[in-house]
Amino acid sequence: MSHATKPRIASTVAINRPHILVLAEGRTQSEQNNRKGHLFEEFIALLMELYGYEKPTRDRLNSTENGIELDVTTSHKLTGQRAIAECKAYSTNLDAPAITGFYGKLASARFDIPDLVGFFVAIPGLTAGADVFFRKTASNDQQFRYLNPEAIVDLLIEKSIIKEPQTDELTSDFAVIITRHGTYCANKLVDPSSRRAAFVQVWGTDGVPDPVIELLTASDYAGALPVTSITAHAQRPLAVSISAEPTIVEVHGSKSELEYQLPASPKFFVGRGDHIKEFQTLFKERIEHATVVVLNGQSGWGKSSLALQFRSQLNQKGGSGLVIDSRTATSPEFVWQAIRKALLSAERHGIAKLPVNASFASLSSAITTMANTQWTGKPLLVFFDQFENVFRDARLTQEFRDLAFAIREVTAPVIVGFAWKTDLVGLTETYPYKLRDDIRSCANIYIMDPLGPSEINALLHRLQKAAGTKLQKELKQRLREVSQGLPWLFKKLASHVDRELKSGATQDDLVADSLNVKRLFETDLTELNLPEREALKRFARMAPKAASEVVEAIPKEIVQSLLDRRLIVQVGDLLDTYWDIFRDFLITGDVIVSESYILRQTPNAVARLLKEVINAGGDLLADDAVTKLGLKLGAVFNLARELKVMGVATDVPRHVHIADDIINASDRETAIRDRITASLKKHKALSLLTDLAASADGPLPITAFAEALPKAFPAIQVRDDIWAQYARAFITWFEYAQIATLDRNSIEIPPSDPKLITLLTATRHPRARTQGRPKSFPQSQPKPALALAQAIARNLPHPAMRYNAKKKALSDLILLDLIDSPKTDVYTIKRNPFDASFSVLAEVILDGIEQFSGCKPAVQLLRANPNATHSEIGQALQAGHGTTWSDQTLLLNGKTFRAWAKAARLIAGRLNRKGRKRKKNWSQEAMLWNEEEPAITTTGEPRAMTEESLPQPKPKADSDQDVAPPPEPPSLRSPTSW
Repeated sequence: MSHATKPRIASTVAINRPHILVLAEGRTQSEQNNRKGHLFEEFIALLMELYGYEKPTRDRLNSTENGIELDVTTSHKLTGQRAIAECKAYSTNLDAPAITGFYGKLASARFDIPDLVGFFVAIPGLTAGADVFFRKTASNDQQFRYLNPEAIVDLLIEKSIIKEPQTDELTSDFAVIITRHGTYCANKLVDPSSRRAAFVQVWGTDGVPDPVIELLTASDYAGALPVTSITAHAQRPLAVSISAEPTIVEVHGSKSELEYQLPASPKFFVGRGDHIKEFQTLFKERIEHATVVVLNGQSGWGKSSLALQFRSQLNQKGGSGLVIDSRTATSPEFVWQAIRKALLSAERHGIAKLPVNASFASLSSAITTMANTQWTGKPLLVFFDQFENVFRDARLTQEFRDLAFAIREVTAPVIVGFAWKTDLVGLTETYPYKLRDDIRSCANIYIMDPLGPSEINALLHRLQKAAGTKLQKELKQRLREVSQGLPWLFKKLASHVDRELKSGATQDDLVADSLNVKRLFETDLTELNLPEREALKRFARMAPKAASEVVEAIPKEIVQSLLDRRLIVQVGDLLDTYWDIFRDFLITGDVIVSESYILRQTPNAVARLLKEVINAGGDLLADDAVTKLGLKLGAVFNLARELKVMGVATDVPRHVHIADDIINASDRETAIRDRITASLKKHKALSLLTDLAASADGPLPITAFAEALPKAFPAIQVRDDIWAQYARAFITWFEYAQIATLDRNSIEIPPSDPKLITLLTATRHPRARTQGRPKSFPQSQPKPALALAQAIARNLPHPAMRYNAKKKALSDLILLDLIDSPKTDVYTIKRNPFDASFSVLAEVILDGIEQFSGCKPAVQLLRANPNATHSEIGQALQAGHGTTWSDQTLLLNGKTFRAWAKAARLIAGRLNRKGRKRKKNWSQEAMLWNEEEPAITTTGEPRAMTEESLPQPKPKADSDQDVAPPPEPPSLRSPTSW
């Protein structure tokens, strides 16, 4: 018994699979479902009796909103042959696992009952894959049977349970109605012009009682259509007016480069090359079956723009497409009529020819019409954008889910797409997660990511072209950081920059402004008068809303003003804010965008500038800071930038100005720490670090944070070693905020023992032996360290050297236990490494080195092999310190330790080719420890030389590549940004 048998109904019917509807009264949904289950059980019993079987015994009955499941057993009345039946009534076709599972159960039961018959009842039917399994299995197993709606209708007509109507009118969606009052039939009369349903007609063998008409009227089958009772041979003429079509609005793109209120038109589209290539493969060759695609991404990541680009790509191949705004969807009929609009468009474009009996009376008839359409081979795209609005209605979502499932069974060059955002907030318990996941399960999924460096560079070039001027490097860098690679945010910022530059603002002003998107939204509001602002906020709480309802709550002249300013937009009959992000801002007063600046300078470096500004009363001219700190203007700018982005300093051109509330605070250090902590807690780098720490098995290496950091700044492209420097800078600020701590290159978050780092008072260097875990040695050459020790021993002024060089030398002396620091910036000799004539006592230095556990492997190596290479010494040090260094760091640390080993007379100097000791050029070594430090300074604590601490090559001048340069020395920074 095959499901291929077609029902014997009139040829004027638009052929689509019959519906089997179970309708029941009930005060609650649960009560209705329970009664539907029992009615379905009685109906299956009727079918089994019609096939000659006894009334079956129920084994299992499960009835929910998703459908009815029933398992029964029975015996044949004449032969006594046993049979089992598994019956499922859903809204979509059953996939292969359902029927294969039943057949497995049947095969198992046949071990005890060899001639057992198996009936599988599937309403509305099987998918193509499940049907293939049935046909193949049934050809070898005559006792395995499958009943679908066509077979059921044939049997009911044959046994005179129901009667088909005789009509010359075009009808659609024949249905068998199962109620406690009896079994009836229904169909929909189709308007010959629009091919939409006009009304529902229902009939029975002995008339139709009013309760059945009421049940049918309230059913999803009827929708909003009127229901009329007729006799089986007396058809009512078409005399009912057709209801208004659902409002279906197409998505339109922007008309200019920097227009941010609309998605980017294909003319202005940038990037997404991988997604476009994947989409093109769907129609590169002739499409055999309809396909479903899903775009997922967060708000403003360019889903609508990509959907428009998909349509453009398809149009270039001779196809046709619609991108539909789903915000106007309010009823299931929206789905069918969207299909109708798309098919009619395809027919106008000459890529399809609809059948003569085309019908769009239901989803089923629309899918059948699509399947019976003649296609030229050119593809059709039907894309539903802004789909998150559909999720508010579970019944509507189910209809779209059924479309996604059903479309895969259609042999036609059709692509159905959906796009919804993945950052939904405030979801309710009724949110249809299962239906959403069902759609995704049958689709090709495209996950949207932020734009990358090359794509942002392309947008920056377009901004320069629109503004008619070349942008400064710092302004472009701020646009990269603040935009976070998000298309909506970049366009908003770019529009602001373009408008400000054309109104006379300087790029320096824009850099100082920090490009705060919340401030830009607030600027939008300041341009409105008070009634307009209040009306806009009130509107945001109701949007999207029908225009007729909006003007009842808000004066129409204010609504028109907001429309003219494009703060609200019209979508069909609905009004909405131009961005859902803007709507959230109006409601909450905040923008759900994490902080996204990059910290390049450490607290220790910034503290130098901060102290000078505080000492000057909270305001210091940039030129005065240059003089006081001995830095160049660019370096002062870099230090001040960190204070500005974290809210400690305010935007005052050519000044470093500390926020007034911090200056007036009784405890300025606490006020600064609170301000910085609040800023960092909103930073996306902290969210990234927290996620990494939560998933790490044990302590989190700082290298892992550095490797993951580019994900937080997708629009920034720098070398890996620069990301390592950025990571260390971030961690030191997290330490200052007592959010995390760094110990031997491992990050602990939250910290069990927070470090107390200060900006306004010097932070004492913790002595290595009192901390339990000693710091790395060596950090400097012995010559400058011993010169500094001699000055301390003689109570003389310290020799002139760079700040970081002196810090490293002092750290080495403390680690060797040669000096002590009883209080901040005060140092005394602890173990004198000099004799009476201030000659170096090598044994004292050697004793300090040998007591330092991290150096023991290197000492042992040199005693065994005095000619060990720098790299071999570095590897021994690396093992002793329990860390990981790059090859360059291994080489440098090995070379530095060899110098200390010679100072301690652990080894002699190397011999030259003539067998003589090589001379040491101490003047060159002195140049090393006076060399200018890189812009990224170390933390307030001593640390080992690493590749992060080495001076980096100077970046090239700004080029068309617009790739973020590594942190540049202050001397390279142009003072024009002040």
